[in-house]
Amino acid sequence: MKNGPTYGQSAAGHFGPEHIAAVDEALYVAEHCCADYFKFDGGGWKNLRFELGTALQLRPEELSPGALAKLARYEAHPWLPRARHHLYRICLQDGPILEVARRDGLELVGLLTYVLTHELVHIVRFQRFEQLFDAPWRERPREELRVHRLTHDILHPLRAPMGLAAVLARYQGLSEPSLEGGLGRCWT
Repeated sequence: MKNGPTYGQSAAGHFGPEHIAAVDEALYVAEHCCADYFKFDGGGWKNLRFELGTALQLRPEELSPGALAKLARYEAHPWLPRARHHLYRICLQDGPILEVARRDGLELVGLLTYVLTHELVHIVRFQRFEQLFDAPWRERPREELRVHRLTHDILHPLRAPMGLAAVLARYQGLSEPSLEGGLGRCWT
């Protein structure tokens, strides 16, 4: 989003039309970087079934004012026993994202790229059973640190574009991830 708004916030605390291009660009970059890192072929993402929601599309239980994103998991096709699979929903928390971008002087597309890459790493790890979605709360901080490290590894080669250098610097050395707002079947 060059020459456009980077972090203005609508009065309702959600992304406005001027932010959607940044969301789309960030998701495109995050998907491609994760596909390269995890060596997915063209059909690899189909097995990871996920969707993206922003504040206006989220259910009340998917909102978490203390997080930038929340990951929810749903059972897809529960009525077909052999066709059961999980659908993950990346629940972007528009207001907190816009506030962090504004407060820390970060480019919105760079911050969104980091957040979306982080959530995609979680999905890959859950799908590969490298981490259980229903892990006990005491194990989650360690997993968050692993995912932050992987996110840095994945995005480090792209540091110059989209303001990623500032975002990576901001989240380098993150020590205690916030688990506030993690309810039920969601990760923050």
